[in-house]
Amino acid sequence: MVMGSTSIHEDVFKEIVRLALEDIEGIYSYESKNPLAPFFGEKNIKPVITVKWPDRQDEETRDQIAFEIRIAVLYGAEIPKVVSGIRRETTEQVTKFTGYEVTAVDVYITRLIRFEKEKGEEGEGSGAGDLERGAGAAGAGGETGAAAAAGASAAGAEDPASVGGDGAQ
Repeated sequence: MVMGSTSIHEDVFKEIVRLALEDIEGIYSYESKNPLAPFFGEKNIKPVITVKWPDRQDEETRDQIAFEIRIAVLYGAEIPKVVSGIRRETTEQVTKFTGYEVTAVDVYITRLIRFEKEKGEEGEGSGAGDLERGAGAAGAGGETGAAAAAGASAAGAEDPASVGGDGAQ
C-alpha cells in the first residue's frame, strides 16, 4: 500500500456544510443573481460558516473539527428543531465525506425574516418582508430552504456581514 498525507482545505468543509444546510427547513438564504444588485441596495443573506480547528494538533485531535454557523431563520420556524437539524446534518455529512469527527456545531441565529402579504394582493401571494423594516418584494433571486418554497426573496436586507458574505471572517 502506498503511503502519503491527505489534507482537506477549509473551503471544502465549508462547502459540505453549506450544501447540508440547503435541505433544512426554516433557514433563510438569498443570493441575488444580478451582479449589479449591491449598487441598487440589494444585499445577500446567506449562512456564514467558520471552521474551528482544535487548539492543539496532535495524533488524538488530528481528525477533529468544529464549526460556527451564523444563519437567518424564517419567522414561525421552530428554532430548536432547526438548530437540531443543522447539528445533525453537519455532523453526518462532514463525517461521511471526510472521516473527520465533528466535536461541536455552534449555531448563532443572527436574523429573523418575516414574509408579509402585500397590500392589495391578499389572495394572490406574498411579498417578502424584513421583520424590522417590512421591505417589499425584490427581483428573482437564488433562495434556498423554505424561502424557495414560499417563492419570495428579501429586499432591503441589513448588513450581510452579520449573516452572509463570503463566509470569511
